Amino acid sequence: MFAADVPARPWLSPDAHRWASVRPPGWARPGWPALVIVVAWVVVIASCPDSVCTTSAPCGEEWPDAAGTMLFLPYVLFLLVLPELVLVTTPLLLAFMAEPSSWDGGVTFRVADGVIVAALCWGAAGALARLRARRRQRAFLLDAAGGVTATAPHTSDRHERLRRGFLGCVLGTLMCLAGAGVLTSVVLDDQAIDRTARSAAVYDVPVVAYDSDNYVLTVRLPDGVRHRFDVIGDYDGVHQVQVREKGSWLQLTAEPYGDHTVRQLLGLSLAGVGLTLLASGLFVLGRRARLFRGPVPVLRVLARGVVEDEEDDQATEICAYDDLSGRHPILHYSPCPSSPGQPNSRGPLREALLYGNVTESGELVVAVATDEGPWRVERNDSTVWLGAADPHDDLDDADDADDASGDPRTEEERREAEQQVQDALATMRPATGPVRRRAHPADRLAAGLFVVAGTGMLTALTWDAAWWDTALRWTFFLMWWLAPCVRVLTWRITATPAGLDVRGVRGVRGVRGIFRTRHIPWPQLRTAIYSHGKLTLAVQPDPDLAAPAARISLPLIDFSFLNRVLRRPAPGPRTAAAITVLIRHPALRPAKG
Repeated sequence: MFAADVPARPWLSPDAHRWASVRPPGWARPGWPALVIVVAWVVVIASCPDSVCTTSAPCGEEWPDAAGTMLFLPYVLFLLVLPELVLVTTPLLLAFMAEPSSWDGGVTFRVADGVIVAALCWGAAGALARLRARRRQRAFLLDAAGGVTATAPHTSDRHERLRRGFLGCVLGTLMCLAGAGVLTSVVLDDQAIDRTARSAAVYDVPVVAYDSDNYVLTVRLPDGVRHRFDVIGDYDGVHQVQVREKGSWLQLTAEPYGDHTVRQLLGLSLAGVGLTLLASGLFVLGRRARLFRGPVPVLRVLARGVVEDEEDDQATEICAYDDLSGRHPILHYSPCPSSPGQPNSRGPLREALLYGNVTESGELVVAVATDEGPWRVERNDSTVWLGAADPHDDLDDADDADDASGDPRTEEERREAEQQVQDALATMRPATGPVRRRAHPADRLAAGLFVVAGTGMLTALTWDAAWWDTALRWTFFLMWWLAPCVRVLTWRITATPAGLDVRGVRGVRGVRGIFRTRHIPWPQLRTAIYSHGKLTLAVQPDPDLAAPAARISLPLIDFSFLNRVLRRPAPGPRTAAAITVLIRHPALRPAKG
């Protein structure tokens, strides 16, 4: 049966928006319990009392404690991507936390343990809420389909069933094997140490010094030579220890295996991340197999392709069948195979068939009508997301792109901006080549000084700190201090005869968007607005279609406090005014060289 002949019901706006409105409550968002667990976990590690190692009770590898601790790593990843496995791992972690020795420590240690238990329960409740929302989405979609089902067609890609999910399984298996290899090497080393220790000489030696900050114990051997041991336990007040010696092999009796923490941590981390990738890949392959195994609900919708930039970052947006303007996309995903298109554009809306028990983060197949005749079949090669392809786009009506609903400025700010546009118009002359605008030199100098000073201070503070303290401080530095400075240093707008080349746009592809350049042709530009340190450009992807106007933004282009200190006009409004002049008066745009 051809795609056009499938008797599918149209997915109308009321049913589509009812499906899209089914979202877990705000408290069920996985990021919050994951953040609480990570912070409390770091606090527990920091406040955990040092072990007391003695000859009668030597410090071993503590495999159960290490495995239980490292189970938090895949649990945090499960919270973000696999709520199904959260319900399986939560009881295991609660049982690990219920062990009495887990609560030995000071007040801070016990409070952090209690916070972890509460966050585990919070994460499990959130996972249940997310799974319940997915069940409701499947029920609403089946109701909208009216019981009509069909077999999902395959794409033209012969390997389409292997690409999504298969790579996760391969990488996960390799990482699990690598983790198993590292852990096996630790076990084999321990066994070799046991064999050597059985025939080694044992004697007592005096303690010369103990560095509690670096966990280094210095002893004097019988021949007068000083020897340093990297230790795990606390040796404050200890004046004599027992050692074993055989040839060049020398080891403390209280710590027979030395410090294998790094290898143990590496092996368990590889196994934890590998287990997450493997489980995620298996879940994807399972959902994909069920999608193609038998009849699934099918609905008639409208679809269009979205090409975000020159790097072919593409997406497909699905709209309700009666949303002929495409102003309210229901969901989007990255397609496989993808279709070519012009950068920074939304294609025309086309009739399509949507196959599958579609849920957020689920699997689907879409058959899209083409001008050539045969329908193009594509599947999602990424997670299914709700809403438009760019969450930072403001999808207002094309005819109302300049009204107050899309303009955060007050009436007075608009009058001032218009006056600046007129002032810029009176002074601007046609350019013979590209015109570049960047942050003011004072802003760039301040950003550079902030980066250098912040890096220097943080390095000094973390020079002798523990690894977890260093990692925590550097993480906050990179997130809250360095990122704004990098944006001020890197943004650039170049006016060319063809349009604007904008670098530093905040986009859905993460930090990569800070450094890449996005080209916007002149016919697509509508307005340029500066407000609260952010420059926003209103872009109409295709002026010939009744498509929604998108708003792309540069989040930080100057330091407002520096403008006040230097008593200078803010460069942001002048940049917006100059771009507005070029939009309104094509004769002032750079001429072709």
